[in-house]
Amino acid sequence: MSEVMTQVPDVARLFAERALDACASYWERGATEMWLGQPLFRIAGTTHDQLVPDGVSNPYWEVIRQMPSTDERRWQGVTPYGYEPNLGIGRNGVVSTYSWSIPSPGDIAWITDVLAGRGVVEVGAGSGYWAWQLAQAGTDVVAYEPNEVADNKFVDVIEPYHPLLRGDASAAGKHPDRALFMSWPNYAEPWATHALTAYQGDLLIYVGETHGGCCGDDDFFDLLDAEWDEIGDSPHHRTWWGINCRLIAYRRKQSAAVQGGEGA
Repeated sequence: MSEVMTQVPDVARLFAERALDACASYWERGATEMWLGQPLFRIAGTTHDQLVPDGVSNPYWEVIRQMPSTDERRWQGVTPYGYEPNLGIGRNGVVSTYSWSIPSPGDIAWITDVLAGRGVVEVGAGSGYWAWQLAQAGTDVVAYEPNEVADNKFVDVIEPYHPLLRGDASAAGKHPDRALFMSWPNYAEPWATHALTAYQGDLLIYVGETHGGCCGDDDFFDLLDAEWDEIGDSPHHRTWWGINCRLIAYRRKQSAAVQGGEGA
């Protein structure tokens, strides 16, 4: 099994403390702002809430559930940019500390159901936040990232949340028995395409924007359309307002099945 960290890195813990203090101050002021004609509210304590299981640490979600949210169904919105000055924290600081997409407790439970006990190989793991969440849920995760966390311009932590192996997108080809996981591959860059081409297994779990969005390149989505079938998406996924992020599972089409490769 993959190693599971039991403590939150200091940078992430301190950020969460500051963010939660900012959220508490915001609500104590009796905030009544509207966004696009809708009142803002906390996810915490509402029908939108999802509780972190006992024994699991998910500081990202604990911050998200306290931030001002909208019930804008199109985007599953969490917080509009326009209210960052009033809140005192913003999306950029949150995503660079944790991850670009939001792993809710329901998302992690949904992924483990899809996996049905199968391990995961993640490429482009960034800070390792999603790998950490999956590992805490009992999934065996092998995570690869070509950059040291401290040298990654998209990450603002010093220590990863989960052990990371140095490796590029081609590492997906080493683990055909595992499901392939990718989160927010860089916009207009080819590494997601390279990973999907190298991967010889049959199950992909992807979180990010879809065709025409800000993730991956056109070749990646063309390859998905040609060789993969969508088998479901998480109904529990929440995303930042205006960011059309989805958590989707794909199965390789039988006509596109490949053979060979090394075991997990």
